[in-house]
Amino acid sequence: QVMKGYWNMPTETANALRVGPDGQPGWFYSGDIGYMDRDGYFHITDRKKDMIIAGGYNIYPADVEAVLFEHPKVREAAVI
Repeated sequence: QVMKGYWNMPTETANALRVGPDGQPGWFYSGDIGYMDRDGYFHITDRKKDMIIAGGYNIYPADVEAVLFEHPKVREAAVI
C-alpha cells in the first residue's frame, strides 16, 4: 500500500481505500474506468470525476480547455 489515506478526510479515504474483489483490504479505487484485456493489459476508457491529480495538484480539464479557447487561433480543444 502506498498511502494510508487522505489527510483529515476520512470519508474520501474510506471511498478510495476499500476491500478489493479478492476480499483483501488496501485496494485503491482511483475513479478511473477501464478493463483488462485477454493479454492482461489494462485500458483506461473514462473517469468517474472530471478531475486529474498530477504532481499533487487538482487539474480540471474544463478549466484547461477554457484557457485554450482564449487563444484566437484555437477553434477546438479537448483535454482528457
